[in-house]
Amino acid sequence: MSNNWGYLGHSFPFNPSFQDSEIGILLPDSEAYRIFWPLLRPTLASFHGVHGRKVEHPRSEWPPAKRVEDFEGARVQLVLFEVRRNLGGYPLQTRMEAEDYSRMERTVKSVFGRMEGDFSGNFYSIPGGLTAKVRDNLEASDALFAADDDDELKAGGAYDRWPHGRGVFASHDRKVHVRVNDSDHFRLRCRQPGGKFRATYEHLRRSMDHWHEKLSEVLKEEREEGVAEGDAEVAIASDEKLGFITLSPAHLGTGLQVIDHLWLNLLL
Repeated sequence: MSNNWGYLGHSFPFNPSFQDSEIGILLPDSEAYRIFWPLLRPTLASFHGVHGRKVEHPRSEWPPAKRVEDFEGARVQLVLFEVRRNLGGYPLQTRMEAEDYSRMERTVKSVFGRMEGDFSGNFYSIPGGLTAKVRDNLEASDALFAADDDDELKAGGAYDRWPHGRGVFASHDRKVHVRVNDSDHFRLRCRQPGGKFRATYEHLRRSMDHWHEKLSEVLKEEREEGVAEGDAEVAIASDEKLGFITLSPAHLGTGLQVIDHLWLNLLL
């Protein structure tokens, strides 16, 4: 059992209706990766294509933008980069309590209130902070999420206490959106039309750096005031061997996903 009372059933919320599940495992907290490692290792090795005796995430760094190529042609409609992150010192989504959501929401609002320049914007609580116009804009950008978006997450308890502590940050230029307490604590997304992979990637890098800087500032202040614990410099849940910790091991490692929308003629 982990620190957040996570036991084996929390990590493997089996439901026979989820035969097309990506991996079928949801972890209750960072510690569960260590406790249940003998069971997780074969699955992770197979899913992530790791061969040999070691299951270990290589050291990762953001490469310079010049190494990222654009996609040419009119068929590419949209480029989306998404990064998943979770805060250290909190359980993952399936074991979050009302107190956790309230504490995190205070931190989140303070962080996003400090975003500056190209990254300034507004944080909208779900559902109370959504006017009809804001809802339409967020839905048009695919930034909004709901408690019935994913049956597997719902069965695993990721949408418990909905909508407490949930929200979306949107930058004024609509290039950056952050889903807060969807499946992971943060899902930071950068999107641009066309095949602008390089520009979107560079904006993602800068967004992540700026967000992490403001997060560290807020957590340092909260720690000095006695309302937060831990080290602000290691605020993000990660493991030296596994990389960034995520609710589903399918996203373990970089937590990065790249999506592009293509227009394919005559596809039925």
